[in-house]
Amino acid sequence: MKGKTWGCLTKLLLLLVLMAGAGLGGWYGGRWLLARWYAPDLTEKAPPTSAMEENLKAKNEIRARRLNLGISPQLLAALVRESLGFETEMNLDGPSPGPIDDAAWNQRANEWLDLLASLSPETRQQLESQALVSPQHWVSRVNQLRLSSRSLRDLVQVQWSFYLPQVASENLKVGPLSQAWQAVTADVVTRLESGAAYEKLSFNPGEHQLTTTGQLPPGQGKAFVIALEAQQILTLKLSAPTGGRLSLYSPTGQAVLLENSPQYQWSGSLPETGYYELVLTNLQAENLDYQLALDLP
Repeated sequence: MKGKTWGCLTKLLLLLVLMAGAGLGGWYGGRWLLARWYAPDLTEKAPPTSAMEENLKAKNEIRARRLNLGISPQLLAALVRESLGFETEMNLDGPSPGPIDDAAWNQRANEWLDLLASLSPETRQQLESQALVSPQHWVSRVNQLRLSSRSLRDLVQVQWSFYLPQVASENLKVGPLSQAWQAVTADVVTRLESGAAYEKLSFNPGEHQLTTTGQLPPGQGKAFVIALEAQQILTLKLSAPTGGRLSLYSPTGQAVLLENSPQYQWSGSLPETGYYELVLTNLQAENLDYQLALDLP
């Protein structure tokens, strides 16, 4: 009886050992098969960067530029939102909520940063603190240089449209866009008063020809004034690459002889006596080397 019991126990133990071995073998075998079937191919190229990662990279670059210029995220977001016509609030440094197109947002943000980078640090600080004055203040200052609001607008417009060609500047409402326009105006007036964007011309006694040369950076311009008399015949010639624009205004502004014109030559009888305004602007992405010649035959 005892031998029979021991034999049963031996068979039971053997069965348990076989079952355990089968289980371990199946477990290890399954892992081996999974490893063989699903192991990554180390020769594969890394998966392409996702749109979310690209957007995050663009946001980080915008944030770095903004911080370098000392511009708050609230101001930049307001400029972008208003210029794109968005009404939805947005965190500029993070993902966009709702249907706003990230690519359009990032592009416009970079355009604004390009414009703000073209301003002086003092002007950017005034823009941030909203300490800018009324447009009439700037007009009265350029009047002291014998310039009118027409010439001032030409110089402001070329800088604005060079960086923000898609943002209309007509009839800007009070707000961030209007503040930005005033900031550009302040910068232009500073360059005019310093002589960097202004030159008073005159003919030497007994001479009837004069020539002036210079170079204009992209998106900027220069204003010239010269005293002339009615009925004089003036011949004007500009030598420069394409991309320049000329305006020629009479002293009272009643006669617009040229206005943002690609025409590089003009000749005619002058209608008034006084200071004529000549504005040269650069629309191209490179410096504009110019030679301006005036002749009174």
